Amino acid sequence: MNAAIWSDGQKLLVEGSVLTLSTRIAKKGWLIDRTPVNWSSGRNWLIAEREQNLEAFVVLDALHSRMKAAEEIPQVNSWLHDPKRLSQQVRDPGKAG
Repeated sequence: MNAAIWSDGQKLLVEGSVLTLSTRIAKKGWLIDRTPVNWSSGRNWLIAEREQNLEAFVVLDALHSRMKAAEEIPQVNSWLHDPKRLSQQVRDPGKAG
């Protein structure tokens, strides 16, 4: 998703994913700390899963930051590109001479 304008659904999806991933990363860290050291296969699995979550979080957090920054940029609606065609037309093509 690389756009200047995002829909509300896309914003909610990314924001929810960022929150979910950050919660999962914190829980995995808590589990890794409480897992006995001699249970290495379980620890290694938790560490690998946490690293995957961290990689996804880095990508989604950057996208979330871009979405937040794009909200602050004022949007210019041109009469040529107005999707609702609410802007007045500059000239009447039937009267053009």
